[in-house]
Amino acid sequence: MGIITHVVFALMLGSPFPVDVDRVACPGEPPQLVLKPGGPPEDRPIPDSPYFPAGVFDFTRSCHLNTLWLAEFGEAPLVARPGVQEMRFIWMRSFHAPMIFRASIRAGSASSMLVWKRAGRGNRYHGDIASLSGEIELSGDQSAELLELANAAVFCEPTESEPPMNDGAYWIFELANDREYCFHEIQSPSDSAEYDLGRVLIDLSGIEIPEDDIY
Repeated sequence: MGIITHVVFALMLGSPFPVDVDRVACPGEPPQLVLKPGGPPEDRPIPDSPYFPAGVFDFTRSCHLNTLWLAEFGEAPLVARPGVQEMRFIWMRSFHAPMIFRASIRAGSASSMLVWKRAGRGNRYHGDIASLSGEIELSGDQSAELLELANAAVFCEPTESEPPMNDGAYWIFELANDREYCFHEIQSPSDSAEYDLGRVLIDLSGIEIPEDDIY
């Protein structure tokens, strides 16, 4: 585990919304903390992109930072297609390169996963996109395991949230199917359904990550 994983931040944020709910731009003024690839922070506009439904975030800063992270990876808003369960795991670590895992689970047919990884050492210094895994085919058993873990984590049950942390990792999950869109955020999980789901996605990616770097 990572160097701070003896500290567990257990409060979570979860939000269920109808699948066809409109995405909106983040309210309020964006934070001063912005990202500069490979160097210290500098002022840069945060995209005014409608990634999330209104009401997902208790903290305006969280909305703007999640929007910036997704925009930097070239990701689109997570919108379900008929018969497809879309899942996205945004893994933002303080001391290591950020990563995004996206799985499309299709009922009765082949499912797949894509993985984005950025260069850099984490926190604000993300660097350029270092690699895209290409499409990874998922078996029926692997797809079923992902859905089972997502259900165990009760992503669509509203829970309390906490202010942004200083160090650690954000484990951010989005789910979208033909019924609802759900958002769930937890800080540095351990021994939980969220941790288990993230670990399965990491393992399925085939990317070798030292155990101490998973936090």
